[in-house]
Amino acid sequence: PLAYGDLLLLADEMAIPVTEVASVLLTELDKVSEELGW
Repeated sequence: PLAYGDLLLLADEMAIPVTEVASVLLTELDKVSEELGW
């Protein structure tokens, strides 16, 4: 089983890609909402 420290390391490594993906998604949503006039 994974140790708690290993999980923290894994989360730390995943943090950057996750935030990058989130910002890209938010940007895309922004464009779509502008096109739809929201």
